Amino acid sequence: SEKVAEREEEPPSLPSPITFSYLPHGGPVHAVASSPLQRNLFASCGADGTLRLHNSAASAPLHSFEPSSSYLYSASFSP
Repeated sequence: SEKVAEREEEPPSLPSPITFSYLPHGGPVHAVASSPLQRNLFASCGADGTLRLHNSAASAPLHSFEPSSSYLYSASFSP
């Protein structure tokens, strides 16, 4: 008599919720600021001279500003 090898079923492959990331700046990020009025809104700025406005639920920025061709060191929301 032959033994029938039991085939183990592999668990379904699901995407990890932890691997979510935002579109990166072209260099180091120097500042991140949260909106005091919209909890899902934040801004980031960095060495690439761009200020990006993000929705925390989307990987691409809502808008990207280029106010400088040099580094940006600070970002904040006006009260």
